[in-house]
Amino acid sequence: MLKRSAAIYFGGFLFGLLSSALIITLYPSLYEAFLEFLRRRVETQSAFIENFTLMIIVNNLLAASIASFGGVGVSKFVNIFSPKAAKNKALLYFLPVGILFVNGEVLGLLAALFAEHIPRFLSGIFPHGFFEIPAIILSGAIGLEISEESKNFENDFQTDLNTRAKQNLKKFTIVVLLIIIGGMLESGAL
Repeated sequence: MLKRSAAIYFGGFLFGLLSSALIITLYPSLYEAFLEFLRRRVETQSAFIENFTLMIIVNNLLAASIASFGGVGVSKFVNIFSPKAAKNKALLYFLPVGILFVNGEVLGLLAALFAEHIPRFLSGIFPHGFFEIPAIILSGAIGLEISEESKNFENDFQTDLNTRAKQNLKKFTIVVLLIIIGGMLESGAL
């Protein structure tokens, strides 16, 4: 699942890079508006979490948690209303694929923004990206693995889903450690 997860992430990166390059060329004001939206999102988060290191870590942990276990949560919620619909595999795949793609896309957007300053872009991404990117890819792989294994569930679907999620908590601890190290590096705390 790691290869599939990485492929989705880097597919998002290429999409973000190419679409941003196109938008920058054809609609620069639209691109500037999008960057302003991202800036305001960071400011809004800063209002809730004043510690920059903690804000980065919480934001990345939230994305990783949704990629890993969000499909399980959505299936459980849908199960309240329709047990048959809760077994739909698309529910399980949607969040891991979405988180992977969007995170890659944002990195591609930033790469397009710094296209004329590649060394500056790379120095801004590394060393924290060395930890955060694998963490997101691993969290997506966890979510994809749970989604893929769901077609083999033999007992009660929700019970088997819970079991698979619990079995992946050990892998998720690696994600948590990578995100904490990456967040501390990004904020300058390390």
